[in-house]
Amino acid sequence: MSDQEHNVPDATERLDAIAADELIGANAYISELDSPAESGAQPEPGEPSDSEVPDPQSPAPDDTRPASDDGLPPRERRRLRQEQIRRRKRERLVWIGMVAAGLLVLSAFLYFFWPVMAGRLDAVKKVDQAQALLDRAKPTVSSIDKLVTAQLSASASPGVPDSAPQILVARRDLKQALALVDEAMPHLTEDEQRHATDVRTATKARLDMLDRAPAILVASVKAVKAKALVDQASQEASAATIAETAASKNYSLGTASAVESASVSLQRIKGQFGDARQLYVQAAAAFPGGGLERFSAYIDARLQAVKLFSAATSAWLAGNRPTAAAQFAAYSRQFAKAATSIANQPSALAAPGQAFRKVAGSAADAYNKAKKQASDADKALSAP
Repeated sequence: MSDQEHNVPDATERLDAIAADELIGANAYISELDSPAESGAQPEPGEPSDSEVPDPQSPAPDDTRPASDDGLPPRERRRLRQEQIRRRKRERLVWIGMVAAGLLVLSAFLYFFWPVMAGRLDAVKKVDQAQALLDRAKPTVSSIDKLVTAQLSASASPGVPDSAPQILVARRDLKQALALVDEAMPHLTEDEQRHATDVRTATKARLDMLDRAPAILVASVKAVKAKALVDQASQEASAATIAETAASKNYSLGTASAVESASVSLQRIKGQFGDARQLYVQAAAAFPGGGLERFSAYIDARLQAVKLFSAATSAWLAGNRPTAAAQFAAYSRQFAKAATSIANQPSALAAPGQAFRKVAGSAADAYNKAKKQASDADKALSAP
């Protein structure tokens, strides 16, 4: 309750006391009307007073005495004078009654209507405070929006700063602004409620933006880290594939030196594919839900093919040509199987970006919807 609401009963009590005093004075005047002798009107010298009761046995007063200069007998003059005094008292009594009635009306107004007016003034103040909190949070929301927009347009880019502290402060201000508007709304006029509604919409929309932004920014950071690992893995896998193709050509030559060279190369190729597999596993762990696990599975299939190729070279060098031929045929089938498993799939280099859009998609849709609501509310607030 505000100080103004506390002061209303005190003011009402004082006004009621004044009205009571005036009514007491009015009752005193009524008593005077009932006792003319107390009004101060004294009879003329030599005339009997009104309080004296004439003796029925005594002779009637002589009303035939000479009239005064105004042409009226003394008794008539005294009657007119008392009537004039009564009239003045009645007029004063009417005036006192009007003042008392006015004071009572004012007391009633202060008692019943002033709290309503004070509540409305306090509600308007709360809306102004909410607007100030909204304005204070706007720069933070704007800076976060630039980051989010950059990530969504670039499909995750490096260099996303830690914006958690900024978001925390802005969210606190916006929540406080919402609470103030909700408290004020029932006490506002219709026009004031429309303005307060626009303030609330602008505030709630920005709060929704900040609620969705972390999911987008966190997904972006994960996608950036995963992309760096995928790039390294892809380089290792590409180098191993080139070496494998060269080894296959040497094996096809059918000479001991060529097959021996292919056998040596295959040991190095196993190591390269092993490194690539480890990097793909790390990339998938860095971006859970990004669907990067398929690349480590692909490398497993390639490693199985390389083992069959290595067995073929060992059999050939041992002079077991039928076994060598069978192992090389199995290698070719396994190589084709590995290639099929990755066919029609996004390349490893493009996968983190696509995974980012998939993971951040729902959050991005909600973010963009809230952003439009905030923009529309801002236009309404700035309208004349």
